[in-house]
Order: sequence, then structure tokens, then C-alpha cells
Amino acid sequence: MVIFAGQKKIQGTVEIGMGYFIPDFYEQPVLYFYRDPNLEKSLPEHGPYDSITFKRNEYNQFEIATAPPWLVPEILKLDYDMLYFRLVSVTDEFAEIIVNAQNNQTSYVSKRSGKIAYWPGFLLGVNSVEFFANSKEKVQARPFKGSAIMNVVHEFMRPVRIKGEWMEVLLLDDGFQKVGKGWVQWIRDNKLLVMYNLLS
Repeated sequence: MVIFAGQKKIQGTVEIGMGYFIPDFYEQPVLYFYRDPNLEKSLPEHGPYDSITFKRNEYNQFEIATAPPWLVPEILKLDYDMLYFRLVSVTDEFAEIIVNAQNNQTSYVSKRSGKIAYWPGFLLGVNSVEFFANSKEKVQARPFKGSAIMNVVHEFMRPVRIKGEWMEVLLLDDGFQKVGKGWVQWIRDNKLLVMYNLLS
């Protein structure tokens, strides 16, 4: 399980937001940051106050060339092309993101400078999920509290469907073979109840 910058902090302490903003550094080598935009004006009428620039290294992989000193993305692993910022709000042209996962500092970026992955879509794309340490959550037979608890021995849970606050998962053994399936509650009171693993 790879735990990225904000995962432990998200759980149970702050609101998780709407999902993630993922910059498109392949097509746009600069990601501009804007302060509180005037939503009655278009994006070109706003001036950025800072930016991240990207470059390719000798191995043809992307890396950050320049960045503000306060930048702490939620997920940063550019050797796997991963740079994710937690999404706070969206407008027609802007996305408000958390640019420092340690102190929840926010900034705005152009929505067209990347893509938005809302929580359901994001979680359906991860490799696996698991409960946090000391969690009292259980795998249930159906998507509601009080349904039967699934006592199938398993190593991993792979999301296959999101239904409101519930996630249907395949229960996998250590060889990633299916041994059962069930439902887990992935969110409660806007707090994340599972850790996710983006890598195998």
C-alpha cells in the first residue's frame, strides 16, 4: 500500500472535497495558479500569481522544473506520471484545488489545464482499497449497515461499483484472485473511510 501525502490526513480530520484535479503536463508544460477569481469575468481577464513548470529529464520522463516553495501536492509520483491535487470546488472555467496538503492552502487553476476525477470515478480506477488501521468498518453483504458481514479471508479489495456512500468490492487473495465480493462504506460525513492504492 502506497500512502501519499494527504491520505492519512484526509481520513477523519478534514473534508475530502470532490475528488482530484490532474494537470495535463504532457500538453501544457506550465500550470498557472490564480487567486480568488471574479466569476463574472473570463479566465483571460485574470492574471496568474504563480505557476509550476514541467520538463523532460534525460530518461524522457516528466519532472517539475520550477514550483512555488509552498507546493505540497496530495499525490506526487512523476516517475509514474502521477500529480494529483484534491478538488475543493469547480466553476465553468476554474477548479479550486488544495496546493498544500499539509495546511490545506488552496488556489485556482484553469479547468482546461487538466482533468477532473470526481471521487466515484477516481476510486473505480485505483488498484485496490483497504480500511485504515484500527478501523471498525466491515465488508457487508449488501450496501447498508446491519446487513450480514462477509467473513471471507482476503488480502485486497478492488472497487467495481459505487452506489452513494457505498462501494461494491471484489475480495482478492494475495495472488489477486477473486475469493468473494461485498460492500464497504467508503465515505461518511464527508470523511474518507478507505485508503486507496494506485499502484499494484
